[in-house]
Amino acid sequence: MIPRHTLLALSLLCASAAPVCLSAQINGIPSTAPTSGSQPQSDSAPAETQKPSNLIAPAVDHLSQVVSQIQLERWKSASRDETDSNLRSIERNLKSTLPDLVTTADAQPTSVAASLPVLRNLDALCAVMIRVSVTARSNAPTPQAESIAGALTALQSARNTLSDQVQSLATAQEKQLSTLQSTVATLTAKASTPPPPPPATAAPKTAPKKKKKKPTAAKPAQSAQTSAAAKPAPAAAPPKP
Repeated sequence: MIPRHTLLALSLLCASAAPVCLSAQINGIPSTAPTSGSQPQSDSAPAETQKPSNLIAPAVDHLSQVVSQIQLERWKSASRDETDSNLRSIERNLKSTLPDLVTTADAQPTSVAASLPVLRNLDALCAVMIRVSVTARSNAPTPQAESIAGALTALQSARNTLSDQVQSLATAQEKQLSTLQSTVATLTAKASTPPPPPPATAAPKTAPKKKKKKPTAAKPAQSAQTSAAAKPAPAAAPPKP
């Protein structure tokens, strides 16, 4: 079962609604409540989330009927004043406080923050009804004591059913939050990593330039004449006798 401080922390993340302090609303009803005996839910959210009113309305209506039919004049006198004060506080809560909380929760059935005030209000009602039931066992007629005990059992069952739904919603939303945080961390890591440099491209090869041959200069004609003059003339033939 998820601790209450975890549920409260999730409620702050899921919505801006603040938890309601029921001890001031119910005029004397303490905020402490019995620990729920419900079994832990699976990690997944309910297939179909119901409105809180659908889960608690039958038990609340039965409680209101039982409280209105209690005849304190038939109780032992020593217990009447305290029981009368507790019953009046319960009636005020059922008529003034709880309906507004349920209306708000019904408008957002998947909101943990909207359902938590209803759950805490039921905790307070159960705590007061336990005191009334314990007193009735030894001071009220048996039929009234049994009627009060039955109303308390129904209220606790409704409270536990709503608690199971709230815990399932909280677990599902906690998983969603964890997934989102993981996704954000991954994207942040990718954004902070510089992209790899582009691959180096080889420069295109250029064909080597052909060297132009220099034309050879023609020898001047004078050189040829000089060469001819340099050669000795052939010897003259001797005269014939």
